[in-house]
Amino acid sequence: MVFIAFRITYRGHATRHSVSTHSDPESAYHASPARRHRSHHGSGLDQDRGPQVLLLEAHRQRQAQDRLLHSELRPADKAGNTAYSALAIDHITKKASTTQHGITVVSLPFAPLLRSALTEAGGSFTIATPQAGDRCVIETGSNDWDVFFDMTPQGAKLFEDANGKSSTGGTAISRDFIVQYRMELFFVKKGTAEPVRVPIVSATTGPRNHDAAVFLNWDTDPMGHAHAYIVEVLRAAGLTHQNPDALADWLTNGFNVHDRIAWQAEIWDSEGIADEVNAYIDGLPSNPADQQLNALALQLRYLETYNVPLEAYRSIHKKIEGCSPRASRRRSPSRT
Repeated sequence: MVFIAFRITYRGHATRHSVSTHSDPESAYHASPARRHRSHHGSGLDQDRGPQVLLLEAHRQRQAQDRLLHSELRPADKAGNTAYSALAIDHITKKASTTQHGITVVSLPFAPLLRSALTEAGGSFTIATPQAGDRCVIETGSNDWDVFFDMTPQGAKLFEDANGKSSTGGTAISRDFIVQYRMELFFVKKGTAEPVRVPIVSATTGPRNHDAAVFLNWDTDPMGHAHAYIVEVLRAAGLTHQNPDALADWLTNGFNVHDRIAWQAEIWDSEGIADEVNAYIDGLPSNPADQQLNALALQLRYLETYNVPLEAYRSIHKKIEGCSPRASRRRSPSRT
């Protein structure tokens, strides 16, 4: 029996639980959809209210033209320092800020599910199918598959370098803001109903034996790399990308980074966070190995990142209790 302790913060209160985590899910493919709604633009840094921390002017910005997150931001890595780009593709598992040698690095999670959680071997994990107006149709000429592409902001890193000098001899601070994206390439078999959630498959497995499947990859420069990634996946499936110009236009004009981060903020601030976490729990095998339980523990701990609504907290707690009928021991919740 393995027990996982986790702490969920909701509306200013913290509760810690220890629960057994053998799971016996009813289904890996029947979770509620993530709530993906457009958000109003906002500003102001609040380290506790979801990724709304970046629906804002980057902290310590005073002039509107200095804002690092704005409606014109595109999914491209424009950092002048390649070392920053290399660091930004790392797993972003918590909110953090570190300063060394005059360089401050701020890590900001956005997506409700950890990258490592979705890539854990042995599960049947899913992600929500994007709405038709939010995705890019990928033309392949296939008689078997409808293919489309979407992205989710996974997190971001803000690099502030205070080692520069201004023309007047004062300190000049340079800033690089790099967003990490989860690139999602969906396959849906023609003639079948589009599912609410789609199972994640690996490049080696491919979409075969599925009516729908999605391939995932993480990148900080989709404008530079998404086409090559799509071509690679399609080639493995015996298909070709026939409308690359449409993808380029969608990345430039159809994908709004600001709004997509706002959507993630709304998930964290609603019962949508429970939809995502509960779907992840459903995807665990009925008898998970220690490695999978460790991944679950990390995902539950990740919920401490931002405030979670009480209703969502209750739903997640109920899911964990209900997925383990074989568990003989429970520990009562204790407030901290």
